[in-house]
Amino acid sequence: MADLKSLFQLPPEIAQGILQSVDNVRWLPSLLLSHRNFYRSMTKTTPSQVLRNQIPSSLLPYALAAHHATEICSTDVESVKSFLNSLNSSLKGSSNLHDLNPDIDLSTALKIGRLHDVVHKLALYFADTTLQKLRPSATPRAHHLSQREYGRVCRAFYRAEIYFRLFPKFTQDKTLLLTREDRTRFFFGPYSPWVNEQLVCVHDFLERKISDSVFYEVATHDIDFGEFCADYLTVGHENSWIQGYVCSIPHL
Repeated sequence: MADLKSLFQLPPEIAQGILQSVDNVRWLPSLLLSHRNFYRSMTKTTPSQVLRNQIPSSLLPYALAAHHATEICSTDVESVKSFLNSLNSSLKGSSNLHDLNPDIDLSTALKIGRLHDVVHKLALYFADTTLQKLRPSATPRAHHLSQREYGRVCRAFYRAEIYFRLFPKFTQDKTLLLTREDRTRFFFGPYSPWVNEQLVCVHDFLERKISDSVFYEVATHDIDFGEFCADYLTVGHENSWIQGYVCSIPHL
């Protein structure tokens, strides 16, 4: 009890240092509510610092872009083009639009951190299930991703999420969405063919993840799905039901 009491009597500078050393933003609310000393020691830059601890710097622009994409109207063609241009410029270092705001609020930081947790888990699961096919004799735990490999896989999942949010499968007026030529120019064009191939790989992975488990079980036994004659046999992009569920990484 004495040690706990001394912890709550720390000087503000040390309490701030503890807050900024947290490695995941989801732990921050619990720490702030644990004692008023931590709550009072929180500064405007604390959430952004914790996000930097949680998300590698190479992935931060994609994480912010995936969050900002939720604010873009997919039927506003010019806004989508401007958003993708700014993202590509940010990755090249010629724009700071997708730099992390040092004064980002905690609720926004929690949303960004929550998405990264999902991407992180999917990336590791992708490595375990996919690399197993390359080395069948190895156990799943033997598939350790290097830092660069981890970054590539996470980038592909983030790009998939950005694509899903900017180009939804279902919309009231598809004529207002970007044409295939514009999508190639603004979304796929700035990247190398092998980077776009990585995007295809994670999309197929998400499709299999749904087809092999959740969707199949629900579609075959749910009453409403039966009334709507949900197709659970067709595979690939021809099955609009599966594609509709694929297009939301946080809900997988």
